[in-house]
Amino acid sequence: MRSLCFFVFLVIWTPVAWAGELKECDAVDSLAVAGHFDFDIVTVHADTDDDTCRFSVNGARTGSPPQDQINDARRQLFGGPGTANQFLMQSEFPFEAMAVLLAAAGPDTDPSELENMLLNSSFVLDECVFAAGQNQPRSFQDPFGFTVECAVFPSFGDGEFFEIGPFRSISTDGLQVARMSIVVRRDAVWNLVSFPVQ
Repeated sequence: MRSLCFFVFLVIWTPVAWAGELKECDAVDSLAVAGHFDFDIVTVHADTDDDTCRFSVNGARTGSPPQDQINDARRQLFGGPGTANQFLMQSEFPFEAMAVLLAAAGPDTDPSELENMLLNSSFVLDECVFAAGQNQPRSFQDPFGFTVECAVFPSFGDGEFFEIGPFRSISTDGLQVARMSIVVRRDAVWNLVSFPVQ
């Protein structure tokens, strides 16, 4: 039986007021929602067969990879909370670390399947990273049967949104920080990771 899941959680690192955003997941009967700030790293796992949505903010483990593995992946990608400069400056896309972060909210004990899917769509991810470096709004999709999509959003007006599969990102105060979202689909299972790229 499907159930309604609604929760909002906020993580505050400093007393600075940042714009907010909502992540919605409609894999459950009604809707699951998580709130976060512009500088947060958000992972969502949705299973439309099992009617579940799980959220992770800033690498907090709600899935199966060990917390130390998630923390190492987050440090490799971003260098620490609140910055994505290290991610954009890497010479090669960090497939393994991104797969671990994608798995942070899901039940995958071994993120190697996610890593292989990212590797097989490396051209999509390379284009997305280039667009992020140029601060261009773009969306890229695997043309061989959608399994990976990547999008860059330099800004959102209040109430504007990005939607793919069971996920929707909605700006609540106007997005002030460019964000990148990567979505991976495996049949009824969807993984999303969204993070700042400034």
